Amino acid sequence: MDLDHFIIATFCLVDDLMVAILGHRRLRRRGPAPKLADSEVLTMEIVGEYLSLHQDKAIFDYFRRHYPPFFPALRQRHRTPFVRQAANLCHLKECIWQRLLPRIGCEPWLQLVDSFPLPVCQFARAYRGRCFGGEAAFGYDGLLRQTFYGFRVHVLVAWPGVIVRFSLAPADVHETAVVPELVDGRQGIVVGDRNDWSPLLRETLAPHAAAGPLQASPAGPLAPTQCPPQPRPVPDRYGLRSTRGPLPHQARPDERPVASGPSSAPKSAQPHPRVSAEPGSGPPSPTTLEVGHLI
Repeated sequence: MDLDHFIIATFCLVDDLMVAILGHRRLRRRGPAPKLADSEVLTMEIVGEYLSLHQDKAIFDYFRRHYPPFFPALRQRHRTPFVRQAANLCHLKECIWQRLLPRIGCEPWLQLVDSFPLPVCQFARAYRGRCFGGEAAFGYDGLLRQTFYGFRVHVLVAWPGVIVRFSLAPADVHETAVVPELVDGRQGIVVGDRNDWSPLLRETLAPHAAAGPLQASPAGPLAPTQCPPQPRPVPDRYGLRSTRGPLPHQARPDERPVASGPSSAPKSAQPHPRVSAEPGSGPPSPTTLEVGHLI
């Protein structure tokens, strides 16, 4: 299927879903109808994301430049009303998303709950910034090990990697407070990390588990018998261990051998303090550094 047929098929699917969701009701209670149909805006967003166009400006410019016959009213619209219309359709997008989930073929019996930070500005501007005043909050990013200002996105992912639910909460809200909202009405096994471990959460989900196959299995701290073996100590970064002893003398190919005799040795020559001066004591230590094997 080429891109033209893909756009047409996406538009027909979105338009049919909108009719099934809205029926004979109007999406807007008052005001004039927009020049661009809502199904056209949703189609451009879906196809734009498929083409890796993650910015509203990039989506608007691409379809206005390459597909004006498909969307003739796009030339008469400015980018600002287009972005505003797309943002106001957030609830309709969620309804369409829930209608499409059964067609994807995800497995609801195995689900994973997790979260990631969503900063709204740099940390240096957080104290004087006015974006999302009273809604955003300070939180801690465990991956980067730093404090951020913004929100935290909590997602519920079903096998084999389909996002079935998500929730946006301030950054200072703990994950255990959002998990009941995500798993409400779901069945199967819910797996979480250590941040989701809470005895109170297990007690909250216990009645649902008794009524159906829902189980909460957050990964808590391991028991002493389940702890993995401690790794062996790794040597230094260069794999070298210094040993006591003098540096060896290696003769060069063009070096002349020194004649033996009492007159050849300088009178002021003294034996090295670490080399035995007794005859027959043997040569000094062969090397000064022993190369260790990296683990």
